[in-house]
Amino acid sequence: MKAIIIKKNDKRTTYQRKLKQIKTVGIDAYRYCGKLDISENPVLTQRTLRDEWK
Repeated sequence: MKAIIIKKNDKRTTYQRKLKQIKTVGIDAYRYCGKLDISENPVLTQRTLRDEWK
């Protein structure tokens, strides 16, 4: 992340120019939406996924 310092005395065009210099990087939200097709019990699937963190 980048911090921009906008002072009290800055003009509107100055801080608009500063904001345009920021490069934004977005994520592909459609990649993570949808449903999961599973053939076993959902509770068991949830437990196995949570146990991966241990």
